[in-house]
Amino acid sequence: MRYLPFDRTTRVPPGTTLFSAAHWIGLPIDSTCGGRGTCGKCKVRVVEGAAEVTTADHRQLLKDEIEGGWRLSCQTRIYEDIGVRGAAAPARAEGRHDGLGRLVILDPNVRKVYLELAEPSLEDQRSDMMRLKEALTEEGHDMERACR
Repeated sequence: MRYLPFDRTTRVPPGTTLFSAAHWIGLPIDSTCGGRGTCGKCKVRVVEGAAEVTTADHRQLLKDEIEGGWRLSCQTRIYEDIGVRGAAAPARAEGRHDGLGRLVILDPNVRKVYLELAEPSLEDQRSDMMRLKEALTEEGHDMERACR
């Protein structure tokens, strides 16, 4: 991976995200969702090579941005040589990036999700919990892991 604004290059194992690769070369990319693809702050523009468009890209980016090569770095996996340019120069690392040189990924136990569920009817008498789990699964949330 080559991060063009700073002309920094690194080699990473296939399948590594752009987000992780940038951290490894000392250029942390801002993200408040911990790499889940929900905040949209980690977008970068792929200018060399190709990157697959993910579901999270469609949720967080405009159609014009996707067509222009923008991707969410936390969801874009590297499988070949790729060059990216960030939306802006990374800001000074904040508390979540500081430490003993270790990458710490925030993984909150609680997330706020807005949903509108249809009211129960005579035809659909499932419990609220069942309807809620189904709606969250349709939105892409891993309900098997969350309900353990």
